Amino acid sequence: MTTRRMIFVVAFVAVAFGGGPAINRLRLCCIERANPHYLMAYLCGNESTLFTARATTCRRWASRGIPWNRATKEAETLRLCPEQMEAPTSGSWLKQAAGWERAALTAQRAMSKQWRVARIYDLWGLWPIIEFCLRIDPFNQGNGMAPLSLLVLFFGLWLGLRAIGRLMKIGWERRSRSKVENPPQLKLNHVDLSLAQREKVERRIAEFIEDSTSIYAHVHETVAKANVLPLLFDWTGFMALRPEGEIVYVPYVDEPGEIEQVHDERLRNMGLFQGTKLHPELEFLLPPKPRDAIACPDCRGSGRPTFPPGQEHLSGVVICSCGGLGWVSKPQTSK
Repeated sequence: MTTRRMIFVVAFVAVAFGGGPAINRLRLCCIERANPHYLMAYLCGNESTLFTARATTCRRWASRGIPWNRATKEAETLRLCPEQMEAPTSGSWLKQAAGWERAALTAQRAMSKQWRVARIYDLWGLWPIIEFCLRIDPFNQGNGMAPLSLLVLFFGLWLGLRAIGRLMKIGWERRSRSKVENPPQLKLNHVDLSLAQREKVERRIAEFIEDSTSIYAHVHETVAKANVLPLLFDWTGFMALRPEGEIVYVPYVDEPGEIEQVHDERLRNMGLFQGTKLHPELEFLLPPKPRDAIACPDCRGSGRPTFPPGQEHLSGVVICSCGGLGWVSKPQTSK
């Protein structure tokens, strides 16, 4: 008997003879253990976003030629990456940007790890179903034994996971035998807009500037000067769309840096999707889903990160790494 089968047998016997009260105690214990991991995943995600923003600022400063020894509080913060014990006396903003990007990647991996652990404790969202079976099962006579429907559910899950494992194994074997690879897709820096769509974008820019009651009134001057349509607001600037279809990052008036093109496909998709929420009449900006796209590993395709009870409101504030689309482009493999 393999180790996995032995674990299944032990768990099945424990559920069968543990009874409803024992299962409820186990459920409460697992939920209690999952909550700290959900919180750590949220904090790591915030750190990853913060570090990415700092890396972007370093690159903008490098492009503008801002000196390394700039005497500001923000520069003092940017000169010290999490992997450094003390700020170097001399250096390069480009190298510092690479350091912040490594820190962001580390935080992103930590978030994924904490998220997986929390989901395991949460039984991937199955606890409500188990609790429902305990309440409505007609065979539960209060004799200390687990209800029949719960045992059937547990056994069915085992059979389903076993079948999925076999299918995944077959898929990996076929993929390893295949020698054909999809050609790499060209990543465009702009959105192809028709003449009518360009006119709608220009009209929306004018409406955005004229709306004096908007919470974004502080950027009206910047928007008018750059002639761009804001899509997604960040700490040091905002992502925007030009009427010609070019996607750019515009720093706030009190922030250093110049308008730059957004080359990263994930960031562009994030800005366009969030832009359709800010401007619902421009739904044509919604990024098309590629045929080989895969479900986002962070939100499992929902587009919204999941948080434990009592923290559900965070799912409307924190943007998933996919930008809310629920999918990401399939990574291109190289030989």
